[in-house]
Amino acid sequence: MQRKIMSTKEVARYLGVHEKNIYRLARDRRIPGTKLGGKWVFPKHLIDEWIDSNARANFDPEAKKQKKNKLLLCGQQS
Repeated sequence: MQRKIMSTKEVARYLGVHEKNIYRLARDRRIPGTKLGGKWVFPKHLIDEWIDSNARANFDPEAKKQKKNKLLLCGQQS
């Protein structure tokens, strides 16, 4: 199976963000990629896995239920 390798421009277009954001993420090692001949490259299958794992990490169905059951009181005690 042949895997697609994406450039920073392709990843930015794929994710709908500015290319500079991809450079920052890559520099900070927050997105799966590597430098090849001085240019960043990103295996598409790893980008897809990265999106899935980050989406799962940020999704907590229980958090929504818990927020419904909380009561916030504000004011001064006399």
